[in-house]
Order: sequence, then structure tokens, then C-alpha cells
Amino acid sequence: MLQIDRYVQRMKTTNDKFKALFGNRIVVEASAETYNMKVVRKETLDEYSEFAAYILAMATAVNTPLFETSLNLLNTARKYYSDMVVRRATPKTEKKETPTQ
Repeated sequence: MLQIDRYVQRMKTTNDKFKALFGNRIVVEASAETYNMKVVRKETLDEYSEFAAYILAMATAVNTPLFETSLNLLNTARKYYSDMVVRRATPKTEKKETPTQ
């Protein structure tokens, strides 16, 4: 009567393609693991601080080579990363060339 069969068929085909694409996207997004980085950073910092305090206390109290070496390694790593942060934060100065005549 209205002769819209081909339009209906095209709409069904397009709808099926959309469902397949969207359904796959939902599965991919649902399986992706997400983390709350603020919580992860805080937990990591808390564990690191506790570990560093323990190493410092043991190095001070026991004074054995194991804890002295551990404390030295810890301080060396801290200095390395501290220097790295300072280098990144400091803007590089450009050398200005003076024109020669």
C-alpha cells in the first residue's frame, strides 16, 4: 500500500549494525579497569612513609649495615627524584646571542 518495505528493511539493517557496534563498545568499557588515582597515591604515600620511618628508626636504633645501607639507598633515590622534579619545574633559560659586526 505505502510501499515502504525497502525503507523498513534498511532501517532494520542499520539498527542491527548499531546494536552490534554499541553492544561491543559497552562490553569493552565494562571490562576496562578504572582506578581512583587520588586514593592509590594516598595509599602508596602512606605505605612509603611508614616504610621510610621504619628504616630510619631501625638504622638509628640498631645501627647495623643492613639498615644503614637501606637508609643510604632510600636517601639516594629521594635525592634523585627531588633533583628530577626541580629540573622539570625550572624553566630553561635561552642564551641570547649578541650580534657581531
